[in-house]
Amino acid sequence: MIDNETIRRYREDGAVVLHGLLDPATVARLREAVELVLADLSPHGNEYAQPGEARFAQDMFMAQRPAAAGEAFRRLVHDSALAEAAATLMGSRQVRFFYDQMFVKEPGAVAPTPWHQDLPYWPLRGDQICGLWCPLDPVDLDSGAVEYVRGSHLAGRWYRPRHFGGASGYDGASGDPMPDIDATVAARDRLSWAMEPGDVIAFHGLVVHGAGGNRSAQRRRRAVSLRWMGDDAVFDDRPGTYPFEVAGQIPGSPLQGKLYPQVWPRPLQAVAR
Repeated sequence: MIDNETIRRYREDGAVVLHGLLDPATVARLREAVELVLADLSPHGNEYAQPGEARFAQDMFMAQRPAAAGEAFRRLVHDSALAEAAATLMGSRQVRFFYDQMFVKEPGAVAPTPWHQDLPYWPLRGDQICGLWCPLDPVDLDSGAVEYVRGSHLAGRWYRPRHFGGASGYDGASGDPMPDIDATVAARDRLSWAMEPGDVIAFHGLVVHGAGGNRSAQRRRRAVSLRWMGDDAVFDDRPGTYPFEVAGQIPGSPLQGKLYPQVWPRPLQAVAR
C-alpha cells in the first residue's frame, strides 16, 4: 500500500498518512492496554493538565511492561506492519525498534502539545529515524489532531528540547529556541489529517510538529506512537537528552540489545517461532 508517491511525500514533506495500516483487532487490544496504563502510570509518565482541567497524560516504554498491557504493545512492535512501513518510507534495509509512547487527551483537555522536533530529545543521530503515530479514536483538529510543518525536517535546524510541562529546557541541550510557529507558519504549510482508528501518520524525527487541546465535548483522543531506527541511526552520547537506558552502548554505533531489537527484516528465530 506504500507506493512511490507516498514515499516521495514522506521524504519531501516530512509526514504522510497511511490509511488502514492497523486492523480492528489490534486497535481493540491497544485500547484495552491504554486503559491499564492510564490506571497505573510508570515513573516515566506525566500528567500535563492543571488541577480542575480534563486529563492529558502520557507514558512510555509500555512494551517493557509485564502482563496484558505489555503484551499488546509487544505484539504491535513485532507482529504488525509498522516496522516494514517504516523501512519502506525511510529506504532502510533494516529497522530497529527504539521505544513506544502513549498520549491521552480527554474531552475538554485544553493543554496543547507544544511545537517541537523529536530527535533533539533522543540520544541519536541520523536521517533514517521516524515515528509512527496511531490514533485509537477518530481524530481531527477539533479533538487535537497533530499538525506538521511541511518540509521542516529539511531546513537544517535543530531546536532545543523543552519540557512540555512548562520547565525551561533540558540541562545542557543544544539547539536554537523554537520560533513562534503559530505566528510565522501559514496554514497551507501545515499538514494534518482527519483520521480513523487504524490509520497511521509516519513522520521524520526532525519535522516540527505539535497539537492543540481536545476541544471536543465528548470524543477522547487516545494515541500511541512508536519510534524506529534505520540503517544510519547511531547512538549520540551528547548532553541534554532524555535518560534512555544506554549502558554499554557505543557512541557512533547503532543501539543494540534486548531493548532495541531488529524488527525488520524479522530475525530468523522470530519467523520460526
